[in-house]
Amino acid sequence: MIFKGLNQSTLRDLLDEAGIATKKDEDGDLMTVLAADDDFPHDMVAWFIVDDNWLTIIARSFDFKLTDTLQLANEYNRTHRAVACVAEEDGVFFKLAFLLDEEVSSQYVIENCLRFGLSSAWRSFVDFWKARNS
Repeated sequence: MIFKGLNQSTLRDLLDEAGIATKKDEDGDLMTVLAADDDFPHDMVAWFIVDDNWLTIIARSFDFKLTDTLQLANEYNRTHRAVACVAEEDGVFFKLAFLLDEEVSSQYVIENCLRFGLSSAWRSFVDFWKARNS
């Protein structure tokens, strides 16, 4: 399917097609939880937000605490695709945004935005966790 622009309904369909189970949060945004595993022992919550042709993925792990978050985020942002943001004194979240204002295929959004965005955010938490524990 080829489409231009993105809305909440189309996003839900694409997430379903990608096999990413979601639910709506209290703000009406779609979200998913990736469960802890051997690579990163904390759950990660990801929100999918559509706003004026922008698809934004915000990922947070509430149980993963860090020290020196500002320094870590600044160093990380120089070399990685996902943007690390300081959430509070001892936490970070990752944000990726995709402008979808031209015609794109559903497969493009699934592979290059949804799956790439989730895996980038997860990998970012893994990198932070490994750096903290090395």
